[in-house]
Amino acid sequence: MNPVFRHEQTWPLPAAEVFEALRAGRWATSGMQAETWRDGDAEGRVLKENPPRSLTVSHTREGIETRIFFVLVESREGTTLEVLHTLFPDSATRDAEVPRWRERMLRLGDALR
Repeated sequence: MNPVFRHEQTWPLPAAEVFEALRAGRWATSGMQAETWRDGDAEGRVLKENPPRSLTVSHTREGIETRIFFVLVESREGTTLEVLHTLFPDSATRDAEVPRWRERMLRLGDALR
């Protein structure tokens, strides 16, 4: 079983602007420095990017490495960001990330205002 965290949010902005905020690490507490990022006791690196459509990063916390996929879809209403955080070893590890994702999305939303 591969527990997955999934979140979707739409902003009335072009995809390029949302992508830039993601790439700059506006969702992480310490931002993104070149190809790496840090968020509290988690860290990771950029694995793949396709501006302004998608960004894939690794996420390592307490020796457990997972993947985060950011997918952006632009429409007349703005840009919808879908976050898929995968490769958790179990549901408890995934569930521990949920409050952190709430904080990350608040930080990203603040940066996009």
